[in-house]
Amino acid sequence: MTIKGGEFTAATQSIIDDLLLYFEKNKKSFDFSDVRDDKGLQYVNLVQEGGGVLGIALVGYTYILEIMGIRFLSLAGTSAGSINTLFLGALGKPNSIKSPIVVELIANKDFNEFVDGGKDAQRLVKALFSDRKAVQTVGGTLSTLRNIDDIKNKMGLNPGNDFYNWLDTNIGHATVQQVLDNMNDLPESLKKQNIKAKMAVVAADLTTETKVVFPAMGDLYFKNTAQEPAAKFIRCSMSVPVFFEPVKVDISKIEKTTNYKEKWIKTAGYTGEIPPSVYFVDGGTLSNFPIDAFVNDPQTPARPTFGIKLGFDRNRYNTLDSALDILGVSFDAAMQLRDFEFIQSHVAYKNSIGYVDTGTYHWLDFDLTTAEKIDLFVRGAKAAADFLKKFDWAKVKGS
Repeated sequence: MTIKGGEFTAATQSIIDDLLLYFEKNKKSFDFSDVRDDKGLQYVNLVQEGGGVLGIALVGYTYILEIMGIRFLSLAGTSAGSINTLFLGALGKPNSIKSPIVVELIANKDFNEFVDGGKDAQRLVKALFSDRKAVQTVGGTLSTLRNIDDIKNKMGLNPGNDFYNWLDTNIGHATVQQVLDNMNDLPESLKKQNIKAKMAVVAADLTTETKVVFPAMGDLYFKNTAQEPAAKFIRCSMSVPVFFEPVKVDISKIEKTTNYKEKWIKTAGYTGEIPPSVYFVDGGTLSNFPIDAFVNDPQTPARPTFGIKLGFDRNRYNTLDSALDILGVSFDAAMQLRDFEFIQSHVAYKNSIGYVDTGTYHWLDFDLTTAEKIDLFVRGAKAAADFLKKFDWAKVKGS
């Protein structure tokens, strides 16, 4: 059955109507950036947090921003945030609305297909995130044991090929250079201001323990970063450890010149012997919300960097009853702490972040129903509307 994205967008119409009425009454508040094109569209940078299937809420959020005349220049994200980053950068010109296209893609994608490690992997994932009792059955136990072998031999439950092919196909097999060229195909009024758009996708190189920002650091791993498939960097960014196989990149054929070695030291802070290959996992293990991606960009003061976070940081204490609880909370804390500290010490960024209440949905529950997908989309839309009503560009500029 084909599901129209209109079912998603129709569910947000009351939110849009309320927002339009609000700004009709508060016209002076409709000011979000100093960068505007000749049609009055306002341009901002955008950073999106990782969060598995919760990323649907990111699309609901950006949909409202676009409907309200906000467009995106530089884009950054990790994991699920990197997926929407690439879609927004590749599926249309900077002054066009892209979110409805993304809605169609997620509306008609069975997320269970991303669990492409076979029936055993699908059974285990369903047991863990949908029906925990299933894993206690004889079949569930055998499935678990078989998957342990997969983890040992392949370093992950799922190869991630379905995800990669889905993403690569839907962006038209675009290279990194093609995406960047598209992001910089700006209206003439902005080109005259010499504005440049950038993309920053975060992945974790476990081999050298490096936080990698693509495409800026791509030359460490590829002979010609610009001609690499853009989807490859997203596949690196969303490689949830154990759940997906890590992405292995062979760098043995890159000539180890003095300049190349110095790049490793300067950009990665790595001073050891350069390995023949590296393994990439989810960037969220090091920075799940790269809000600092454009902090040193001299163009940034003219426009804010909007951030979208999935959930609320440190608004409740954790209950720890088992070793699995400790493992999960430790992972979450490691993902969030660095980014949280940056937000706390930079007021301008702190006031430019919107938080989405994602409810009780689990970030790895790939068995979402259409109704649940729509609910996540609407949650993102509500969060965007709340953020726009509260955002004060004059205050952010002055901080």
